Amino acid sequence: MVVQGTNGERTEVEIDIDQFQLKSTIEEAYNVGSTQPGPVSPGIGRYDTENDLYSVIYQPTIPLAYISNARIKITAPSRNDVVVNSDALRLDITDLGRFRESYQEATISQLLDRFGALGEELNRTNRNLEELIDALDGRVGQRI
Repeated sequence: MVVQGTNGERTEVEIDIDQFQLKSTIEEAYNVGSTQPGPVSPGIGRYDTENDLYSVIYQPTIPLAYISNARIKITAPSRNDVVVNSDALRLDITDLGRFRESYQEATISQLLDRFGALGEELNRTNRNLEELIDALDGRVGQRI
């Protein structure tokens, strides 16, 4: 990703993927020598304070499985606006069957939950109708 803007080096990058967690500013990462991406950690590809232009490269070498807690958050420094652009996202699917299953679990689970709630509501409505019919049958029997 590329960050542009005044004090862009103070932009905070937070990565939370599976068991890996990182929270650092671009400046902090650069000052400790993170200039090349590592096997799990990002690297600072460009650190240009003259033009307020910075780039962060994140490309874990071990393929990441589809997981629900993958999150990358970028926070601009206080009282400064920055522009963030991301160049690319690469997704290598190494186990197509498992990817399909996990994707379906993530996208269909809400739909299935709603179907379950709808079924419960239909059952409740049916019970109410049965009680109403029983009550009406009782009244009709009394009138005759």
